[in-house]
Amino acid sequence: MTHDHLQAPGTDKATTPTRRRGILALAGLALVAFGAQSPMPASASSAGGLDYVSNKAIDSPPDSDPVIAPCPAGTQALGGGVSGGGGFNTQSLIGMQSFDAVDADSLPDDGWLGTLVNRTASTALAVRTQAICGTGQYQYSVGPVTNVPAGASAQVSAVCPGGHVASGGVSPVATVGKISVATSSPFDRRSDVNHVPDDGWIASVANHETVAQEMQVTVICAKGRFSYPQREVTISSAQRSRVKVNCPRRAHVTGGGLNLASNLSTIALNGFKSLDLSDSDRAPDDAWRVTADNSDPGSRTATAYAVCKR
Repeated sequence: MTHDHLQAPGTDKATTPTRRRGILALAGLALVAFGAQSPMPASASSAGGLDYVSNKAIDSPPDSDPVIAPCPAGTQALGGGVSGGGGFNTQSLIGMQSFDAVDADSLPDDGWLGTLVNRTASTALAVRTQAICGTGQYQYSVGPVTNVPAGASAQVSAVCPGGHVASGGVSPVATVGKISVATSSPFDRRSDVNHVPDDGWIASVANHETVAQEMQVTVICAKGRFSYPQREVTISSAQRSRVKVNCPRRAHVTGGGLNLASNLSTIALNGFKSLDLSDSDRAPDDAWRVTADNSDPGSRTATAYAVCKR
């Protein structure tokens, strides 16, 4: 079984590994911080050759500790998500990613971690991270580091190598809470023969800090048959919206996202979660749900996606 850790075109090979370790040092911290977050026992279910593992912790303000969900032995991270128990404008995503545990390799394939910042004054809120794990020839393609100036927005992306398609994506990871992720979704490069959003992962972030921040995206790439159902949705004004995209029959969800066209600074994504619908199993493999807060007085249109393995 082979795994490759790739860099997207345009990445500075001489500097990216070092800078990436700094940006994603959160993964190492997560394994330490996890024990201090009152973690609940992990739960797991299986369907279609995939394992769906979730773990829950209680996050008290002003904490934004990552919560991890480890993959079972012998499997690798194919995708994942994170969601919270708070209401409108109480939690927002500042990063989610696959991670490397202490093992024989240095690949980020051992599980999933998610980080939501708790924006309340004193309320402890639940955070649940979900790992979607399988066995296969997965590759972890790293995009270039992008500098996001203070008070500005930017897009970051990563591209799959030839012969592979996007199965899941890692949103930008920040070391502070004053960023918001407005877009995280698969995308189509439009330079290939199809018009399917299977070529990589893209994210848009708004930096609300007073200093610049570096952001980076990883896309998890796989071989096999995947589909990318999508639907146009409205993110309602001044409230939280939940949007759901179903997988086709006999397909199993591995990820998904939301792509917003404009007004990035007013949207904050705060939940990515696979769902179990009315079928013969109890695994959450049937659909993908994204949760977003819109602090703008006007509604916003977006495209919601699910990534489904056949």
